[in-house]
Amino acid sequence: MSRRAAWFTLVPMAALLAAGCDPPAAADPAAAEQVRAATSAYTASLPVGADSTASFFADSGTMLGAGMAPVIGRKAIGEWLAPLFRQYEVREAGEVVQAVDVSGNAATVWGTYSQTVAPRGGGESQAHTGRFVAAWKKGGDGRWRINLMITQPDPPPSQPAAAPKKSSPPPPADSPSRPR
Repeated sequence: MSRRAAWFTLVPMAALLAAGCDPPAAADPAAAEQVRAATSAYTASLPVGADSTASFFADSGTMLGAGMAPVIGRKAIGEWLAPLFRQYEVREAGEVVQAVDVSGNAATVWGTYSQTVAPRGGGESQAHTGRFVAAWKKGGDGRWRINLMITQPDPPPSQPAAAPKKSSPPPPADSPSRPR
């Protein structure tokens, strides 16, 4: 390799390596606490109703859950939630925030959730648990809003394994029905 070719290869590589080695931006504990408080307020809004819950989303916010198409926009999220809130009552809702990462006016929250819901008009309560990731953005008004909420329900409790079926012994080695 000529000296010139080496120069044009090594300089960009060195620049890329140096860019990747920048120290992370200093954490903003006040912003992280604001995002934690907004996450708790969102959870507290769940028993209130669809409009209250949807109000936590940015105008172009997205809600995405397992097995569902994305619901995009605060208004669409409220409309999507409304029939659920008419049919079910959220009796309890909780979250455990496991990590908050703030970078300027953007934040990501990772955690777990729990909800107890019951059919309106009576019926047995159902407990739901799972994981969530929420991407928040801080608006010009200083309020943190959800830009993207992804939820993944926990799998249902496992059922006891079925007893193994008794099988007949394999055919003898010289049997024509034995695979070769």
